[in-house]
This record gives sequence, structure tokens and C-alpha cells, in this order.
Amino acid sequence: MLKKVKVEQLKPGVFIQSFDCGWMAHPFLFNHKLVSNEKTIRTIIDWGIREVYIDTEKGLDIVDAPTIVEYRRKVEHKIKDMVKDIPDEVCQVPVEEEIIHAQEVKKETTRVVENIMDDAREGKDVKPEEALQIVEKIDDSISRNKDALVLLMRIRSKDNYTFHHSVGVGAMMMSFCKYLNLGHTRMIDIGMGAILHDIGKMRVPVQILNKPGELTEIEFEEIKKHVIHCHDILVKMKRIPEDAICVAMHHHERHDGTGYCEGLKGDDICLGGRMAAIVDVYDAITSNRCYHDAMDPVEGLRKIYDWGKYHFDKKLAHQFIKLMGIYPIGTVVELESGLVGVVTASTGNLLKPVVSAVYNKKKGWPISPRVIDLSRPQGQVRIPDDPDHPFHLIPAT
Repeated sequence: MLKKVKVEQLKPGVFIQSFDCGWMAHPFLFNHKLVSNEKTIRTIIDWGIREVYIDTEKGLDIVDAPTIVEYRRKVEHKIKDMVKDIPDEVCQVPVEEEIIHAQEVKKETTRVVENIMDDAREGKDVKPEEALQIVEKIDDSISRNKDALVLLMRIRSKDNYTFHHSVGVGAMMMSFCKYLNLGHTRMIDIGMGAILHDIGKMRVPVQILNKPGELTEIEFEEIKKHVIHCHDILVKMKRIPEDAICVAMHHHERHDGTGYCEGLKGDDICLGGRMAAIVDVYDAITSNRCYHDAMDPVEGLRKIYDWGKYHFDKKLAHQFIKLMGIYPIGTVVELESGLVGVVTASTGNLLKPVVSAVYNKKKGWPISPRVIDLSRPQGQVRIPDDPDHPFHLIPAT
């Protein structure tokens, strides 16, 4: 039986199935480990790991710890309560209409980001004007429909991950800024920092950056330097906003001080940095990469909720969940009718998204794409069969 426990509850003889820290490094060779002594527990705590999953069939039990199923149900109820009173959104351009324009924005933005990063790799000066132009175009798209560009950015290959990740983070960050009503100027500045937040990776050896396996401690230290490289590149740019530099410098800082490079805590981390910490992790864990497969978006949000207790600004983590909705864009869902599709847009009711159905599970064959707005009476929606997955069956009427 798998259980979720706080590290303070660990004791020798417990078997750790995973460290629940997919975006963090830890000093152990494998993600599972038998706790042999108190020293191991102290090492886990010192590395900033707060919770782990244990397997009671391979080691001792911790009686009062919840099972994974129990814990996920608890989180499910908390997130539902969190989003139930969100007011309806102002009607935007339909996603199927904006998607045509968003395709061009994605194409141009990805091309410009690639060019900017190539210049950084070659030691050339990076021109802020190019970044500003694409940030303005992202703003135009998400102003018409906040979901279209984000949906397109979920469609990506493992190749050129850094470029696509940068654009995806940029789009979500700007949408996050709008949700928080930060104002146009600040949104543009933070958006610029978001699309450039990983530019320092162009100075990290490519064999380390694209390594398919676990990084050594030395390699991880090299990866961490990308934040410093990013600062060095951005401060040389003329007229680069302070908010943009701050996003790039602080997106790996953590609310409890376990991040890098400065180990800042709480409000010592700039607002853009605290926001970027959340968005950067969410995009990373829900994307296919050379060393791991993408996590389901719903599971990704549950992780953000979990880590919001320690590593992220809790209030901002909750706001991000509200922005993304119970069913984030790109989530695969199955309707009560047996139709299977992808969430393509949100509605005023976060429990009732717009789904593009493409497959009939009961009949076992694909269908012509059919757009279904679950905010209108359509039955029920649930996540495809997985007994441990949160949000199994959500009434849509």
C-alpha cells in the first residue's frame, strides 16, 4: 500500500517509493530507498524534501499516514471548494476562432525565441526589441482568448524543449498577470522575463542540458549556473525592465528558502519570480522531456497544490489553480456518453470545460472532431479510468 507521509514521520525500516520532488534534485541514486538510519532522514530534510511516498509492503508502516487514494480525495475536495465561487468570465472570442491567429503567434514567437537563444549561445548581443514585439503579440492573443495559445503550446515534441518551454511559460505567465490584474506595463515586463527566463541555458554544455538520465551533483551544479548566466546576458541588454531580470533571476528560488541561487525566502523573492516558480514547474512536469514523460495536467495541478504548502507562495499557487481550472487546457477526458476528447477551453464554470471529442470509446473508433460545451446540459464528464486519479466523476449539469 502506498501512503503519503511528511519526512518528520519517517523512521528506520520505512521504504520510500518516491521523494515527491520531481523538479528538485536529491542526493540519492534512485527515487526509491529503504530508510536504514536516522542519518538518511536528516539528509532528506536537509535537501528540502518535505513529503514522500512510502510502500508499506516493502517496509514498515506509518499507521496514521493517509493512503494515496485518501490523500488525493482530500485534495480533490479542497480544490473544488477553492474554485466553486469564481465569478463567470467575460465572454471572449471563441477558441476555435482564435486558434487560427494563435497558430501564427506560436510559430513566430518560437522562431524569435530560437533566434534570440542562438545569439546568446554565440555570444552576440540580444536585442530586447525582438522580445518585446512577440510579448505584445502574445498579449493580443490571450486578450482575445486566454486558452487558444496555451492549448497550442501543449502540442510540442521533445526536440527543442527549451524554446517551446520558454514560449509556453511566457503565455501562461502573461495570462496569470491578467488574472491577477497587475496592469499592462507590468504584464509586458514580466512576460519578457518569462520568455527569456532560460536564456542562460545556452551557456550550459549541451550534453548536460539534454542528458536523458539522472544528473550527477557536479552536473546539477552546472545546470544551476544558468540563472547566473541569464543575469549576465540580460543586464547587458539595453532598456531591459527590472521586472524581466527579476523573473529570470528568481524563478528557481523557493518560498521556504530551498531554491537557488541565493536561497531567498518568502517576500524576499520578487512577485514575478514567485509566479514564475509555479508556472515554470507546472509547464516542465506536464511536458515530455528527454528524461521523463509528461504528467497529466490535472495531476500537475495537484502537485502545484501539494508543493504550495512549502515551496511556492501558497496564495499564488491557489490563484494559479483557479486560473487553470479543474480541467487544465490539454487534459484528456471521457464523457459519460463514451466520447473521449481533449479540454480545449474553459468556461465560467470551472467544472464544465469545452471539450473537443475525437473518439468513441463504446464503439471503439475515432469520430470527426466534435466541440462540446459542458457548461450547457450535456451529461457528465470524468477522467479516463484510473482509480487513483482525482476528479473521477464531475456532474456537468
